[in-house]
Amino acid sequence: MTIIDRILLELSAKEVVEDGMPDFTNEKHLMALNEVLVNLGWSMRARSELLYTLMEAPKGNEDKYPANAVDSDKVVYFKSKEARDAAIKAGTHEKSSEKDPDDKGSDSSTSISGNGDEFDRFSKLNKSAADTDLAKTAKIQKKKALDKQKDKAKKKSDLVGTRARSKDWDGASSGEILDRISTAGAPEVRPISSDNEAVDRQEEQRKQVFEDGIAGKGGVNTTGQEEMANISRQLNTDDPEVILKHLCDTYDHSKLSASKTWCVDGASPGRKKKLISMAKASVSGQSTMKKLQDDSNGFDYGKQPTGYPINTTDNIMVRDLLITKLKEAEEAGDEEAIRHYKEELYFYQKKATDKSVDGREGDADTIMIYKDKQGRDRVAYITNKMSPADILSNSTIETTKQSIIENLDGNLSEEEVKSVLVVVDIQATKSKQFNKDYVDQISKIKDDEVDSIEEKNQDVLGKALSVNRGSAGRSIFAKPNTTEDKYRKEALMAPEVKAQLLNLPPAPNNDKTSKEYKTWKKSVLDKWGDKDGSEFSDGQVVMAAIRATGTGNLDTVGKDAKGAPYCVIKVTDVTSNLRLKVRKCLQNKGIDPENPPQDELKKCADGVSQEKDPKDKSNSLYGGSFTPDDIISIYNDKDLERVEKIGTTRGQAVGNMYDKTTQELVDRDKTWVEKNPEKAKELGIPPNNGPHVRSYIAGYMQRLHLDDYASGDVNGRVIAEMGASGYTPQQIAECLGDLTGYKKDSGISLQEHLMRNLKPSTDGQDIIYMDGDKEKIVGIDSYRTAGRGEKMAGQYGKDMVNCLKGKAN
Repeated sequence: MTIIDRILLELSAKEVVEDGMPDFTNEKHLMALNEVLVNLGWSMRARSELLYTLMEAPKGNEDKYPANAVDSDKVVYFKSKEARDAAIKAGTHEKSSEKDPDDKGSDSSTSISGNGDEFDRFSKLNKSAADTDLAKTAKIQKKKALDKQKDKAKKKSDLVGTRARSKDWDGASSGEILDRISTAGAPEVRPISSDNEAVDRQEEQRKQVFEDGIAGKGGVNTTGQEEMANISRQLNTDDPEVILKHLCDTYDHSKLSASKTWCVDGASPGRKKKLISMAKASVSGQSTMKKLQDDSNGFDYGKQPTGYPINTTDNIMVRDLLITKLKEAEEAGDEEAIRHYKEELYFYQKKATDKSVDGREGDADTIMIYKDKQGRDRVAYITNKMSPADILSNSTIETTKQSIIENLDGNLSEEEVKSVLVVVDIQATKSKQFNKDYVDQISKIKDDEVDSIEEKNQDVLGKALSVNRGSAGRSIFAKPNTTEDKYRKEALMAPEVKAQLLNLPPAPNNDKTSKEYKTWKKSVLDKWGDKDGSEFSDGQVVMAAIRATGTGNLDTVGKDAKGAPYCVIKVTDVTSNLRLKVRKCLQNKGIDPENPPQDELKKCADGVSQEKDPKDKSNSLYGGSFTPDDIISIYNDKDLERVEKIGTTRGQAVGNMYDKTTQELVDRDKTWVEKNPEKAKELGIPPNNGPHVRSYIAGYMQRLHLDDYASGDVNGRVIAEMGASGYTPQQIAECLGDLTGYKKDSGISLQEHLMRNLKPSTDGQDIIYMDGDKEKIVGIDSYRTAGRGEKMAGQYGKDMVNCLKGKAN
């Protein structure tokens, strides 16, 4: 985002800019612009330059209004009295001794030529303010954004030109459909012409998972657990022992260590417990098969040949099978088969592809291929969750923004569409700003505080850097004496960290494209040479990362060469957790945690250092890396605690944003009702949701695929496995209807009913339905920090969870 974009975005959100379109002939808008510039740290000189450029009179215009520039005392001229008076109110100009044109003719214009530091920064990122018509830029930017959002709203069923608009693909051929369902770089189709070939491809995938440890996008254990669920369906069993025996009997486990094997017989104690736990969470197969075989659910399940049904996590294999079958039908001129396989590919695109294909993320975790009653291949798409309370959608803030934009309500005028655009843009912009704010706050820690942390706890922080946090980076329990170096390696990728380790000057600026930065970087890398960093301890690397954060290219929480700030976050996550555990121990004893007796502090530190995983006693807290003395040193280090709190604040800021965003939408609906009383009465608003909140609810439903369930579009196509049970779309829709008082004879669809009545809470992160004065929690939509970024975690609320549990089996 350029500085102009930032200025316009913040200015558009100001209350005085009612339609989101800044008008630089409006005195109130100019005052608001000055306020934005002040908040962005612009000096008076830079503000004066920009405001004058926007408001100055054209040369040759005799009707010009004079004022003295505060920083230079030069007389400058404005094209209107209002613009001149606004500059005086803003404090960048003062009254001039010259008379207004109402009193006398005008003198020649004098322009300001000086530049402040902020103006230099502005000039590097854009044209100079003197050459930039910001008002024109604002109008162009807003018009483009509005046109883009209107186009998305009109064409949301065909996003980016690839999404199927109908189940017959509007007559597209198999070749055209293949292009529209494949990601860039997807492998060429390997034709599958027989049932045996399809079965072989299934086993080929399974061997890669269970014999070679190959992982899908969710990681090794997630992929393995999904394949366990596939086996549960294949064997039609709800017995975890049967699944585990099948794994041992069917696959060669010689390539994998005891801590990674998929056979309980040769597994380490910890791995064995993990496998048993995963198998127990993967036994919904029998429940799912009952649902598939029940004709009333619409799956059209027929007689299966040997090896069928096929259960797989390999969506490319499914693509290859369906495309092969469609091509064969085209060559044979079999219109019924062509219709069938085009419909299959419609649902494949909808449920099994990622957002790089058509803009939406399919929610299928595993896929089942079976024969329908006509003997044709048909596909069921299955989501696999540990329980109904699991997270269903883990979207970036940007994806959340797009889901709202795609579902903008048709009752919004152009101006109101712009107002929603402003809200979601600010949401997305602020979410990205949290990481920049974190880096900025770390960079402002005083040198003597960093020196104190280094003196007291450098070695302890080194331990925190190297503890084994598991493949997802979130585990707190690990086998003793197990470590990892991925965060160390990432920190050492940054030349800024290398410079600190070599005692070289820091980066000259934050612009990695500048000549100065490139020269500095080359100098650092030349001096680093072929070092691998092994001469520096983990503690030294952590301290270098802290000191480097905010310098050069380390201006946000990124990855690879920008990953050093994330290294600091991971380290302070560990120390903060150790501090919290000691604090709770003291509080449980009734001891003031701010001033504990040393003997009691030591007892608590002893207990924390020896803590075991309640699910696997062979695992210790952080692998037992921290001694009681280490933990006491962490607890007593107040400078370190301040660094930890910066990370904690980062997470809290993300959560607080939810309340502000939803309340803003509610407030805008109130304004909409005041402006459109007749339309509001016609639509029943209130109590029905206004168009702003409707847009948000529609986006939430889309992200969780609740729109599919409510509409009935995926009946007979999808099974949601949660724990030991499989649920049909009809069962999920029934719960949505039951919880929200839906009546089938109401004359409206369930989807429309939900859009009218589900509401985001303003004092929590819930999606609720008000049953009189009783609040029913149907969903949860929570902002959270997720690794290096910010996410929206969508899941079912407690009342929805309880309803689904009541329908189990």
